[in-house]
Amino acid sequence: MGKSLLNSQKIISEMDASQRIIIYCMGVEGKPIKDKVDIQKIIFLSAMSLPDIFENMYTFQKHKKGPYSEKIDEDVAVISNSGYVGGSQFGLSDSGYELFNDIEARIKDPLKSTLLENKEFVSDLTDDELLTFIYIMFPQYTENSEVWEKLKQYRVKNAVSMLKKEKITSSLAAVIAGYNYYDFEKYLMEQKIRWKS
Repeated sequence: MGKSLLNSQKIISEMDASQRIIIYCMGVEGKPIKDKVDIQKIIFLSAMSLPDIFENMYTFQKHKKGPYSEKIDEDVAVISNSGYVGGSQFGLSDSGYELFNDIEARIKDPLKSTLLENKEFVSDLTDDELLTFIYIMFPQYTENSEVWEKLKQYRVKNAVSMLKKEKITSSLAAVIAGYNYYDFEKYLMEQKIRWKS
């Protein structure tokens, strides 16, 4: 075994599971994560999908921009300060990718596929679209929000945009828009909006 691989394995074994998850999120698909809000929401959505795996790992507070975990911010700071983050966004440096390759070999489904799906879901969304989705799907997190009142006015716009990006189904878009399915479909036709079901 090379010295680099042994060193990588030692570093990974000393990391918290939550730090390994964040490194995996940053490295999967080779694309950086836009900002800390996206990191928070990728982990949040994954934790909501896999509560048994994420049990006691994170506590999400009702924050000004949706669910927030101080632990995630602390882990991102540790990873960044250790030199594993590179570039202007939240991507990995060369040494971060060395760790990622070892973590990727160890991480198993359903965690692996869930983190990937949530990164793909979040990646093309604007902050407004992402927060609208979060607030509709998890309404308990609207408490303490600084943006929900404004976002409510744009529910339909954000739902249509997510539908056009093929991030959500038309039935979910109707829920996010605050319509029943048939009224939403009628609205889409009247507005000459094309979508795939």
